[in-house]
Order: sequence, then C-alpha cells, then structure tokens
Amino acid sequence: MECEHIRNTKVRLLYNEFQETGYWIWQCILSRSYEDKGYYFDCNDKDALELFASEVCKKRVSQVEEVIRGCVRRSLFDKGVYDMFNVLTSAEMQEVYLDATAERRRKGTIIEMVPGYLLITRDENDLKRWENIHLTGEKTILPRNNSINPRNNKENPRHNLQSKVKEIEEEKTIAETPVLPPVPPAVVSLDPGKDLQKEYEQLEKTKEDIFHFIRQYHPEFIQPYADFWNFFASKHSLPKITAISKKRKQHFSVRIKEKDFDFPNILRKAKTSDFLLTGSWFGFDWLIKNDSNYLKVLEGNYDNKKTEGQNNAESATEEYLKKRAKLEEEARLRAQR
Repeated sequence: MECEHIRNTKVRLLYNEFQETGYWIWQCILSRSYEDKGYYFDCNDKDALELFASEVCKKRVSQVEEVIRGCVRRSLFDKGVYDMFNVLTSAEMQEVYLDATAERRRKGTIIEMVPGYLLITRDENDLKRWENIHLTGEKTILPRNNSINPRNNKENPRHNLQSKVKEIEEEKTIAETPVLPPVPPAVVSLDPGKDLQKEYEQLEKTKEDIFHFIRQYHPEFIQPYADFWNFFASKHSLPKITAISKKRKQHFSVRIKEKDFDFPNILRKAKTSDFLLTGSWFGFDWLIKNDSNYLKVLEGNYDNKKTEGQNNAESATEEYLKKRAKLEEEARLRAQR
C-alpha cells in the first residue's frame, strides 16, 4: 500500500464516516486477506467473520459488517464481486498479490486464482507476469519453469544401446511402408455454438466458474443462465429452474440478443431489492418474459428507498468535503504569497 493512501478521497470518506474504527477494520481486512487468501477476503463464513471481528479487530461483528458495507460503498472493495460472491477484493489487492508471488512463481510454484473475482486484465502476451497462475476451472496452466529437460538428461534412454537398436528398427519399418495418399484435413465445425455447449458441459458447475463463462463468452444458449439463476434462487429462497421448456427457450433467445440484457448484473441489482426478493411473482421467467421487466430492475425501479437519515448523512458528508476543500485551497494560496 502506498504511504500516501491517507490522502485518497475514498479513505478520507471512510474515516469521516467511521473515524478510527473504520480505518482500523479496513486495515485488518487487508492484512488478513494478504496473509490468508492472498488477494481477497471471504465473508461467507459467518462464524469465521465473528472470530475475525473479536480476535483480530477486537470489535463487535456488527461494527465490522457496517464498516464492510461502508468500504464497498466507498469503492475500497469492488461492489460487483461483493454483491455476487460476498467476497471483498480490489484491483489494487490483486496487483499486490501478483507482485508478492512473482518470485515464488518464477521458481515453479503454481498459484490458483478465481476467474470470477479477477478485476485486472489477464494479458496472454505477458507470460512472465502471469507465469504459473492457474485460473480455477480452466483446463490449462500457463507455462512453468522446469529444471528437468529430458533432452539434456544424462539418463535419457535415447542414449542407451537398447533404444538405439529400436530406433534403427523403426527407421527400417518406415522405409518399407508404402506411401499412402494424404489424409484430407479435419472438418472444422461450422457451429461454434455447439462447440461452446460442449465446453460448458465439461465445466465444473460452480457459481464462480459459471459467472466467468457467461462473462467471457456471452453464450446464446440458456443452460448457463438457468444454472446461475439456481445459485441465486437457492441463496434467496426463490423457485429454482428444474426444466428448460420450449417457451423458456423462446423468450430467452429474444432477450439474449438485446444489448442491455446483462444477466449477472441484473441479478446483482435484484439482490439489493427487498420488494423483488419477497414478491411471489419474481422469478427467472418474469425476467425473460419481455424487454421491460429486466430494464426496470437495472434502472432502479425496485430499489429500496433511502431513509431521511441516510440522505441527511450523505448531504452532511458532501457539505463537509466542500468546506474542507475550500479551506485547503485557501491555505495553499496563503502559502504561495
């Protein structure tokens, strides 16, 4: 962390709202993240969070939860990842993690990272920076250093007498084999959608992997979205999808072609609405039924209403920042005279 981070507006706002307590808890979260997961803090285990609050922060768990919400609101942690996975992370934390593990990874240690949590761009051309990073759920690992080169190994059987005899026999067999006409090239699939479906069938069906699959490929078949909905529905006690009907496919095939139909973002927005989560009519079919229902969710028509106290608190904060900026500017001008 930069030594001048206290000048950061987000940090100043956090301190203004929670004083020393907020700043201390934020620092505790960062410290635990770096020493535990490396680049994120998992809020899903309530017992672990309570122990963290009492043993590390020395604060009540309700205070810690309140400061966490404040940190997310001030963008000290990414709101999208927190809303979707209940995990605290930021691009800065992930950059620090990559730098901190660079030397170990250079020596061959493989580090796993969750694709759904990533906020920094993975540049495939920068292999050195992403060396030995294994994105959970992927089938490949970026190249790792290997100190054992079979071509240079003194015990390589290629150099012993038995293998040499075998090579000579193989060369003789090849020479005696009649020349056959060339094999025609393999037929390239003309339906990339089917290839994508096959890839999805082989994917481990975790919430994070499905989220990453949707974000990366924006598939036009319904199954990933239905599976993602079921994770959401399970957490919020909503009806799950048990079958993909013809009518559902028809509605979905229209919605998925609309540029504003960002399904993970729709659910992230819906998660914050008590009106939606408690409505008996709210469900997957309602979201894909037409082009207005999901837009109302995205536009905030169902957002929880702020209390008068919340509005007053935000207004007071803005007024304080304006006054403080004015005083700092006046002090700067006086110093220049």
